[in-house]
Amino acid sequence: MAQKNTKFSTTSSKKTNTVSKSTTTKPSPKPANIQIQSTTNNILLEQSQFQVSEKFIIFWLEPNLNNLNEKLISQIRSIVNTIKFFTDIDQCVKTLIEIKDVKVFLIVSNSLAQQIVPVAQQFIQVDSIYIFSNHKSINEQWSEAYIKIKGIFNQIEALCNVLKERVHQLNNDFIPISIVPESSIDNLNSVDPLFMYFQLFKENILTIEYDNEMERQQLVDYCRPRYQETENGTKIFDQFKVEYRQKSPIWWYTVECFLYRMLNNALRTVDIELLIKMGFFIQDLHGQIKQLHSELDSNKIPPIVFRGQGMLNDEFAKLKKVKEGGLLSFNYFLSTSTNRMVAIDFAGSNKNKPHLTCILFQIEMNSSISSIPFAPISHLSAIQSEYEILFSMSTVFRIGEIKKLESWLWEVNLTLTDDNDPLLTRLTDHMRLSLGDGNGWRRLGQLMIKMGEFKKAEEIYNTLLKRISCDDKTECAFLHNQLGYVCKQQGDLAEALSNYTHSLEISQSSMSSNDPRLSSTYSNIGGILKKQGELDRALKYYEHALKIDLAMPEPNPLEIAIDYNNIGSVFDDQKKYPEALKNYKEALEIKRDYLPPHHPSLATTYSNIGLVYRNMDDSSTALLYYQQALEIQKKSLLSNHPSLIVTHGNMAGALESLKRYNEAIEHAQRAVDIAKHAFGPNHAEWQKREKYLEELQRKC
Repeated sequence: MAQKNTKFSTTSSKKTNTVSKSTTTKPSPKPANIQIQSTTNNILLEQSQFQVSEKFIIFWLEPNLNNLNEKLISQIRSIVNTIKFFTDIDQCVKTLIEIKDVKVFLIVSNSLAQQIVPVAQQFIQVDSIYIFSNHKSINEQWSEAYIKIKGIFNQIEALCNVLKERVHQLNNDFIPISIVPESSIDNLNSVDPLFMYFQLFKENILTIEYDNEMERQQLVDYCRPRYQETENGTKIFDQFKVEYRQKSPIWWYTVECFLYRMLNNALRTVDIELLIKMGFFIQDLHGQIKQLHSELDSNKIPPIVFRGQGMLNDEFAKLKKVKEGGLLSFNYFLSTSTNRMVAIDFAGSNKNKPHLTCILFQIEMNSSISSIPFAPISHLSAIQSEYEILFSMSTVFRIGEIKKLESWLWEVNLTLTDDNDPLLTRLTDHMRLSLGDGNGWRRLGQLMIKMGEFKKAEEIYNTLLKRISCDDKTECAFLHNQLGYVCKQQGDLAEALSNYTHSLEISQSSMSSNDPRLSSTYSNIGGILKKQGELDRALKYYEHALKIDLAMPEPNPLEIAIDYNNIGSVFDDQKKYPEALKNYKEALEIKRDYLPPHHPSLATTYSNIGLVYRNMDDSSTALLYYQQALEIQKKSLLSNHPSLIVTHGNMAGALESLKRYNEAIEHAQRAVDIAKHAFGPNHAEWQKREKYLEELQRKC
């Protein structure tokens, strides 16, 4: 499926089984030129038919649920909040098959253990198994044959202690890591998007002004329904509301409660809604670490700290390919130890996990570096440990030597970077430029757009509108323009047109209709009219935008390229294919001269040209352009970005026309997989892709 670029983002304007056109809108007033490749709103996919608020869940198999009292359940839930109860083995196994991306702790009655354990042992989702009974009647020797069984328990306290330790180990292993090879610094568009997102998110969230009392109440209101109303759960929420300022942020982060779990899960899953709600706490925790760091005696900073954990084999393989000098970021508040053996013990807990590699990170500290916040926290922690050093969120390290210490253990040497590190500085300067100017909220809105989180961007821009004065016409016009864009991305064309028109009216009240700052607004309105089928009106708005951009004292070539692209898209819809190709190729020539070779905007134009050739029944030439678009997107977008649905769909259609059905099915399947990940199985986009895939499969 092809995409068309105007000024700021992309949306679908015409769809069949294989083809979709899209345009990109221009922001007004213009911030930094951000090219967003996306086709529709980002909808979260539920893990299963029940809500999982963390990355762990307990499956409790007990033939007689009357044996489980509320006190017992409450004790378990204080460790893992989400519990699914079963009385039937078959139903338990069926649900295990359905659940994805969540680690399951299986607690099973001794009466059913020998039936369920051999089956459950085979599921990668099942992390560990706990046999619970009021008396140890099961054959312990039999149970030792299954490595996932962590013990047979007849006291809930003993089970809780073992379960708590396992959760702690897994939390230690699930820290998301971003890796940036040194070679990619010269090609910023190939940098891991998650690395950029976390660095930008951290920078922006720390500049936002929060009303802490209001934000705290909103966080409690958000979190409480996601945790069952146990006695301990109710207590901690009430305590958090009343006593938050009486305890330190570090204490709250380390105490056994919802805060640590939900923050780390939000960081792991990039749950932007929750991260924004927890922004005040992220600020407070970072601020305390920074304050403690400023008070450190440089002579007492440990020369080396350690961290032991398991790393997914595929992730470790990527790390090993990175030469010394690359960058690595832990996208968490990173806990480390001054005790090497403690770290090795943590790494060693993953010895029997075939999908994990045991890693010992050895981090060299530099006492002359004072800009990276870290501090010993034992004296403030709710959990006493004399060895713990806590780093602020998304600290960046330089990768050193990677070597094998034992048959089961690898050592990765890291060095703490400085904010003045030249490679890191180049990266962060580029990322700041990509978001433009403005306060933390405004830049955070831009970041949400880059991540495809349009609903969250809409919430941010509406919040800003409520906070500013009506007399600030420039800011009002900008915010309405941005709201027009995110409404368009979510398919609400009427609301998008209303916001774009409002933006234009506000701007025209203080400037002429040919003011250079209005080019983007004309273009955006043209994009909506085009989607609504009013092609002649859309062409007039697009041509007006081009006229303004060409008449500027210092014309911006990339703005002009986008104008040509938009005009080409209208001619394409009008079936005036020679005129469409002429304008698209004008746009492509300019972009090749002024953009990096893997810029997403180039992929947009390649796709558009490919679409015209498809419409002209030249599928071979179309396929060449689609392939170029896909190669660029693979290097500049996340692997499940919605824009890839469009491109894989286009390639499937071209290959089908060429009767290369097996290759067509591969691309159609990829479009289905991404659509399911992005929108869920009940969304029309996924259903359309699935239907087309089935049609292709029948042809084979």
